Amino acid sequence: MRDRDWLKENWRWFLPTLGGALLIVIVSSVVIGFIYVAGVVKTSPIYQQSLKKARGNPAVMQKLGKPVKGGLFIDGRISVSHLSGEADFTVPISGPQAEGTLRVQAQKIDGEWVYSLLEVYVSGSSDVINLIPLPRH
Repeated sequence: MRDRDWLKENWRWFLPTLGGALLIVIVSSVVIGFIYVAGVVKTSPIYQQSLKKARGNPAVMQKLGKPVKGGLFIDGRISVSHLSGEADFTVPISGPQAEGTLRVQAQKIDGEWVYSLLEVYVSGSSDVINLIPLPRH
């Protein structure tokens, strides 16, 4: 009987506090999940290799400036199963002069990533920088 009396007397502050605590737990879980997934993607070999190619490209350095940094929000997917896999994602990149988007499409075949698309789109312009070297004939 006493527990019921306590809730009757304290519901005005208890229920909003409980709701607020639940909201904090839910939001925190989403943020932690996002940070975890972003961390997994950023440590993947295809992400690291793609960003390295962008950072080492003279045209990217000329347009964006140096150093080129990868952004926080990654859009797309990376799926890997031992020696095979697929990657299709974009990541914002920026330098001191400009910002852009790194676009990656690749397949992992026998343990090696093969790019079908690796481009940098420079924000505020129509510039597209292809990072896949053209075959020499």
